[in-house]
Amino acid sequence: MATKSILLSDGTDTLLPEAGVYGSNSNSHYLKLADGTLLQWGLSGQYASGNTANVAVTMPLAFVNSGYVVVSNGEVGDDPTNYEVLIVIQRNTSQQFTAHIRNATGNYTRQFGWIAIGRWK
Repeated sequence: MATKSILLSDGTDTLLPEAGVYGSNSNSHYLKLADGTLLQWGLSGQYASGNTANVAVTMPLAFVNSGYVVVSNGEVGDDPTNYEVLIVIQRNTSQQFTAHIRNATGNYTRQFGWIAIGRWK
């Protein structure tokens, strides 16, 4: 998407926020703010729970550098009871991270939510 701007009444030009979705299931989203902040969020692909899993996530847009923060709100599954989860995030590139997941109990198909914050300019 092209960045759009508008002319304000005081004669200054300002960038509009830009938002979009990504992926065949539209499960990743982004928001570019005029000050250069880039917010991206979504759900991981599905994986089978069990002892451990490594799940790679490609974000909609690349950050200008690898200095971004990713956090997860834990797993989403059919039965949220009787399991513990530990998610460790490893930043691979400016557009991809891998979540190393340890799931103590449960045998379900799962996915996790995530949000990443960094710069687009």
